[in-house]
Amino acid sequence: MFRLSLLWLLVLCWSPQLSAQAVESTPAGTAAPRVGLVLGGGGARGLAHVGVLQVLEAQGVHVDAVAGTSMGAIIGGLYAAGYSASQIEQIALGIDWERVFSDDAARQQRAMQRKQDDRLGLIGASAGLKDGKLVLPAGILTGQQISLLLQKLFLPRADVRDFDRLPIPFRAVATDIVTGEAVIMRQGNLAEAIRASMNVPGIFAPVEWKGHQLVDGGLVNNLPVTVMRQMGVDYIIAVPVSAPMLGKDKLGSLIDVTDQLTRMMIAENESYQEDFLTDADVLIRPDLRAIGSGDFDKARLAIAQGRKAAQAFLSRFRQWREREKSPVVPMRAKAQTIVDLRVENDLPLATETVLQQLHQSRGQPLDVAQLEADIERLYGTGLYQKISWRLENEPAGHVLVVTLQGKAWGPSYLQTGLSLTNNFTGDNAYEINLRYLRTVLNPLGGEAGVYVRLGQNPLLEVDGYQPLSAKPGWFVAARGGYRKTNVQVYQQGALLSNYRLTHYGLEASLGYEWGTDWRLQTTLLRERGHAGLEIGFPIVSDDQPLNNAHVRLGLLHDSLDSLYFPTSGWLLRARWMTGKRWMGSDSNYQAVHLQARVAAHLPRQLLWLGGEWFGSSSEDAGVPLLQRPTLGGFLRLSGMQENQLILGENQWLLNAAVLQDIRPWLGLRSLPVPVYLGASLEAGRSRNREHTPGQYRLIRSGSLFLGVDTWVGPVFLGYGRTDQGDEAVFFHLNRQFGER
Repeated sequence: MFRLSLLWLLVLCWSPQLSAQAVESTPAGTAAPRVGLVLGGGGARGLAHVGVLQVLEAQGVHVDAVAGTSMGAIIGGLYAAGYSASQIEQIALGIDWERVFSDDAARQQRAMQRKQDDRLGLIGASAGLKDGKLVLPAGILTGQQISLLLQKLFLPRADVRDFDRLPIPFRAVATDIVTGEAVIMRQGNLAEAIRASMNVPGIFAPVEWKGHQLVDGGLVNNLPVTVMRQMGVDYIIAVPVSAPMLGKDKLGSLIDVTDQLTRMMIAENESYQEDFLTDADVLIRPDLRAIGSGDFDKARLAIAQGRKAAQAFLSRFRQWREREKSPVVPMRAKAQTIVDLRVENDLPLATETVLQQLHQSRGQPLDVAQLEADIERLYGTGLYQKISWRLENEPAGHVLVVTLQGKAWGPSYLQTGLSLTNNFTGDNAYEINLRYLRTVLNPLGGEAGVYVRLGQNPLLEVDGYQPLSAKPGWFVAARGGYRKTNVQVYQQGALLSNYRLTHYGLEASLGYEWGTDWRLQTTLLRERGHAGLEIGFPIVSDDQPLNNAHVRLGLLHDSLDSLYFPTSGWLLRARWMTGKRWMGSDSNYQAVHLQARVAAHLPRQLLWLGGEWFGSSSEDAGVPLLQRPTLGGFLRLSGMQENQLILGENQWLLNAAVLQDIRPWLGLRSLPVPVYLGASLEAGRSRNREHTPGQYRLIRSGSLFLGVDTWVGPVFLGYGRTDQGDEAVFFHLNRQFGER
């Protein structure tokens, strides 16, 4: 939600006044007049530039020079590089703009270690800790996805370092955030130049460019008419697309007032630039009143409005098309053979660790799709602020250079989170979660962390993770901690007892990971505990096994695209445990625990399916209480209270839920995240040799609920009922998909 609510700000181009002082020589004269195209910034409104280009092409108008800012730099740069107007339209309509304006690696591509972080109930954003001080990122976004997109689009011109040598000479405008001066970019990496031009300060971190810290060029020149004059053209076609001023009735909040100030600066800037136009020039102002700066879903409308506005100047265009000029040949991608691969990494990681993740063969053509997938996996480690690539044209051929920039606020991080639960019967719980994580402890990427949970179930845990080689695969891990847990014992839906369970322990693991989805792990665990009766009848007997020591073999697959509101992927967790008294367990036992979750996106709904089975056998006192799964609560027999069936040694559960996005029903299509209405059906059984009278039968349950994924975590509010007459109203903040 937070990311999407800022999208309108992300694409605005700020422009107080011109301060550019670059002077360029005019090319040698020609008998025919030269036409320059100036494309302004305006976010999604800037897609109207595509419609203008379509009309120019249809009329046979040859453009001799292009200058642009922000979205104008993107569209203008594509055209200058050789893309036709129709190709640019296909690109604009095919881009997943929400994905582009995001820094998050797709969850499927995150390292398994980072996927496990999702289970800690932490907010995604993290702050750094340096010299005892809290350090925040320089921007909300680093621009990872937009950089990869631009690098791919401009790959066919990777060899061009002088923008005058493009099919059409090109300029992009950016701002030096240190000096406040304009930087007119005419040389260098074309993709990075355009990336800097649309780099809204505060939203994106500054881009390093030849010693400059660059942000959005709209700060100094949102419609670079004067830049075009310096390129030696005779006529200018200028296309401003900035948002109009807000009316009095729209100024109802601080955000609205801030937005209005931005629009005022842009209007002043563009008015100043338009004064440099003459009667011989063309000013095309598309009607974009129905399109906001963040309305990328209205791309077709913006393009159509650009065409409509340009068609008003057909007579002028016909005069210019009479020149004998060769049309620009549409861009054709060509394979680039790689003779070498170089890594630039400012983190103290072994270079071999990075090279193992890059599947590019020397002497073979560059595989851009594979390279982007490799970079996505590297970015999914959570170590890097930005990962980019470029081709260097050296005497021997093309060298692929991958640059990995560690987070400036790392490598130590602090994350926080909040969890709330309420059953509206006076039983509620809260938890405040804190985590300190230190990454890159050594060249192989070892890390260690401390996790603290405050509230009803406090916890203190220390963990470590260490890869064993530069090649992904083998690792060792360790974890130890202390916690207290409330254990509530019910009979026929009535609360009989409340115990306070205190336990502490240590575990060590040897594991192997392949890809980002699979992990196989062998663990040796030793933990001790004791239960204290706080209220109610003494249900848990003195000989109830609490101390536990076991060997565990676990297999984990996790390809869900979200742990909270998944739309695709599946999760499988299989564990086999054997505990022995000689190891320190209160009983000899064996147990198998299987869990599976599947998510699918139907044409109009989400479908969740889940199943779980726990089976155990014991020679004496049974499975230690700490290892028994529970039933009860949302999607785990929703009509029951949380963990109502807690003493079962054998159990199974099946559930299914269908979720419908109801924003259209509520007239709230503009909300940046879905609001779901869901219904579930569940069935389960829990059995134990004692302490659960009346709970042996099959229990069926169902629920109706609302769900929304907020920036602080997922929220669920609903009502559940069982066929035994149990019913519950529940509220959860930070509840995992199908988990207790």
